[in-house]
Amino acid sequence: MSYLLKTLTKKEEVDSIIRSTIDKVLVLRLGRASDSTSLLLDDILAKSSRDVSKFATVALVDVDSDDIQVYLHYFDITLIPSTVFFFNAHHMKMDSGTADHTKWIGAFRTKQDFIDVVEAIFRGAMKGKLIVNCPLPPERIPKYQLTLRMSRTANTCQIVVFVLLCLIMWIGMLEEEPPLHRESIIKVQIPKYQLFYKDVKRLAFCFVLAM
Repeated sequence: MSYLLKTLTKKEEVDSIIRSTIDKVLVLRLGRASDSTSLLLDDILAKSSRDVSKFATVALVDVDSDDIQVYLHYFDITLIPSTVFFFNAHHMKMDSGTADHTKWIGAFRTKQDFIDVVEAIFRGAMKGKLIVNCPLPPERIPKYQLTLRMSRTANTCQIVVFVLLCLIMWIGMLEEEPPLHRESIIKVQIPKYQLFYKDVKRLAFCFVLAM
């Protein structure tokens, strides 16, 4: 039933609908017509569009369009379908207990779930909020373990790199010779606070490299 909803394929069309939707929630589904989950979500959106018409506008965005790629990068769309919400040209966020508050990933389970989410966003936006709590129970919110595993892997790699850089740093310190005084061949003892300050700078540098 996606043919019942307006499909946007150009950046200018997306920009225009964001600016022109006033005092209503703008629901943008980013996906593709050949994806089964996108079609499932489109069916729910089409069936709900009349029920939410007084406080929301629904449109589809074709992610395969070259002109839309700027929005995919801006919203970090890596999984489809993803749904983003706006109100008076402001991006609305929702805390659904996941790491990503900027969009809804996947399909809604039922028509009523979608209506409840849009109503919660509308009420919050009318109160001046830019982020609202998801009204759905946790078991009705899609979970994507693959995304979480990828995030943990990236964090683990950063920690490993940081530890290796620290080891290299300490090995280099052990091999360093204390500096000689210019006027004497007697080795000069460096104050401990200077060594500590030097260590802090090295650790900070290693941490920046690891991130």
